[in-house]
Amino acid sequence: MLTPEELFALLDSLNTPPRLVLLDHQLPGADALNTLKQIRNHPRYRRIPVVLLVEFSDPVTIERAYFGGANSVIFKPASNLETIQRLVEGVGTYWLIHNRTLKHYE
Repeated sequence: MLTPEELFALLDSLNTPPRLVLLDHQLPGADALNTLKQIRNHPRYRRIPVVLLVEFSDPVTIERAYFGGANSVIFKPASNLETIQRLVEGVGTYWLIHNRTLKHYE
């Protein structure tokens, strides 16, 4: 996991912006919703789909995530790494292969 500073340093180092950001609500040393806000306020990254991973069902957090610009909020199992890896792969498959955006029709 990256801190917000590390995330933006990584994004700025890429020639092409990523097609998806998976943002863990339990982001170490940072407020994930603030990081989401920073992504949405950045002209280069504001259109990147952001999926927020949460470990608990808190309606306030979920509401704040959607109002803050999250494209999806998904419950992340706290159990084991293999389950989380399958979840991340499934989310990536949906957003990067199956999801259709306006860009597909331009």
